Amino acid sequence: SSTVYVLPELLYKFRLAHPHIDVILRTAGGDEIRDQVKRNQVDLGIVGSHVPISEFATVPLFQDRIVPFVHAKHPLAKKRRVTFAELAREPLIQLGTWRSWQNYVLSIFRQVGATPQISLQLDSIDAVKRMVERGLGFTIIPHTAAREEIREGKLVMIVPTDVPQMIRQVLMIHR
Repeated sequence: SSTVYVLPELLYKFRLAHPHIDVILRTAGGDEIRDQVKRNQVDLGIVGSHVPISEFATVPLFQDRIVPFVHAKHPLAKKRRVTFAELAREPLIQLGTWRSWQNYVLSIFRQVGATPQISLQLDSIDAVKRMVERGLGFTIIPHTAAREEIREGKLVMIVPTDVPQMIRQVLMIHR
């Protein structure tokens, strides 16, 4: 998800340094990427640290904050600092149908004994952001993926007060 916002620059630098290496880029959820690397269908994968990958060699690429977002006119946008129990009363627009991401997001709510109201599940991070912008709920996505919408005032980052800051590593994996 956040990789698509960082990968163009990384790929550009790689191609400058290695012009004779062909790169075929595929996008998929972290679980699917892990499975493709495991089955030797691809040489490398890029996944978030929420994906179980103990059987692979890893190279850290970057860190990203995982953050709740609401649209600019949402009542919680004025507060900015809320609990996950408060967020759980709002409709959640869930990014992806990938098991590891769902488990990661649900684990955050479980830490505080809350259960989210999942109203939509979409595999496109851009579609998720558009739904939030239209006021259909809130989402929890990588900060990197929302930088433009934050800058344009379309999305407002919420700071949870009842869980530690959520940071994940984005890793390259290989056999």
